[in-house]
Amino acid sequence: MGKRRKGPLTSTGKATNQTIEDLRAENLHLRETLDGILGRENNTISGLTPTQTRIVRALQKARGRDVSIEALCDALYWDKQEVTGGPGAIHAHVCYIRKRRPDISQRLHAVRGFGYRLKPELAVKG
Repeated sequence: MGKRRKGPLTSTGKATNQTIEDLRAENLHLRETLDGILGRENNTISGLTPTQTRIVRALQKARGRDVSIEALCDALYWDKQEVTGGPGAIHAHVCYIRKRRPDISQRLHAVRGFGYRLKPELAVKG
C-alpha cells in the first residue's frame, strides 16, 4: 500500500487523501490526454527517433499534400521557445528517415523550395 499524504483542502473545506501512486497515475493520464490534444504521439515508428517520428506523423496528417518546412518546424518544435535547428535540422532528419526506413523513403518526396510530401499508402507500421 502506498504512502498517504493529506492533500490541500478542497473547496468544501475537506482534506483529500491520495496515495503517491494515485497522483502518478493521474499525472500520466493527464499527460496522455494532453499528448492526444496536441497531436503528440507516444509511440515511435520502428527504427526512427521520436523527433523523426514527429516529422513522419506530421507528413501523414497532411494526407499526401505538400507540407512546408515551416510547418514541419512547428510540428517538431511546438514545445520549445526557440527553434535550434531550423530548416537544416528538418533536412537532416529527413535524410536519416530515408536511410533507416526505405519503405517510407519510397513515398517521401521533396518539394523544391517548399518542403516535403508523403504519398499516402498503407499506414506506416511501427
